[in-house]
Amino acid sequence: MSGSVQRDAAAIREKWFGRALSTRPADRPAAEAAISGLYRSVGLDPPRFHWVSSPLMAVETV
Repeated sequence: MSGSVQRDAAAIREKWFGRALSTRPADRPAAEAAISGLYRSVGLDPPRFHWVSSPLMAVETV
């Protein structure tokens, strides 16, 4: 793999890793619209969304 491709891959990985670890509030309307659109694109009804304040609350909710 060329150095340029490796640098590009590393930059993309860092960008997405940063998003995965972000503690910024979610853009809930945008997230719901994107996920609902994906479901509709494969012919499924969109899911119901239940937002919680923390991962612990998610475990308790499930």
